[in-house]
Amino acid sequence: MKAIQIFFVLLISTLGCSCNKTFVNPAEPRIEDLLKTQDGIVEIVIGIKNRFAVNGNLGTGALFNSITANGFSTNELLLRPGGNQDFNQLFAGKQNLATNNLVLKELWSNCLLINNYCTLIKANINNVQDPALRDYILKYVNLYRALSIGVLVNFWEKVPVNTSANADFMDSTEALKFCNALLNEAALLPNIQPAQNYLTR
Repeated sequence: MKAIQIFFVLLISTLGCSCNKTFVNPAEPRIEDLLKTQDGIVEIVIGIKNRFAVNGNLGTGALFNSITANGFSTNELLLRPGGNQDFNQLFAGKQNLATNNLVLKELWSNCLLINNYCTLIKANINNVQDPALRDYILKYVNLYRALSIGVLVNFWEKVPVNTSANADFMDSTEALKFCNALLNEAALLPNIQPAQNYLTR
C-alpha cells in the first residue's frame, strides 16, 4: 500500500513539474531578431499596418473595432436582433457592458501592441541602412503610434502613452498633444522616395 502511495506522489509531482504552458513556434521569428535587420523592421511595419486595419487570424483590426465600438455605443449603427453578444453589450451600454467585451479587449490590446512595436522600431531605426527608407519608416511609425493612441483616447479617459512595464496613464488632452507632436515630427522628415518600395504589401 505504501509503495502505491509513493508511486502516485511521484507521478503527480512529475506531471506537475513537466507541464509547460509556454509553447514557442519555431517557424515564427522573434521580435528581437527582426529588429536587428532592415528587412526585419520592414516586416514589423507591415505587421503594424495589418494589425491596425486588417481582419485576420489575429482577430479584428483596431480600425474595425473602433468603428464598431463607436457605432453601437452611439446608436449610429443598427443592431439586428440575435446579433453578436459583444455588439449587444455595446448597443445596450451602461451596466450591460462586461469587462471581457471582445471588441474593447481587441481594440485595447491591438492599439497597445502597435504603440509598443512603433517604439521598438524607433529605438532600432539605425539598423535600416537606406536613409530614404529610414525616413519613410519613421513617418510610418509616428503615424501609426499617433493613430493607436488617438483611437484609445476616443474610448478611455486616460491611456498609457509610454510602453514601459509600469507606464503612467495620461489624460486624453495630454495624450492628444503627444499625438500631435508625433505627427509634426513625421511632417518634418524629408520626403525622398526609397529606391525600392518595401511598404506596399
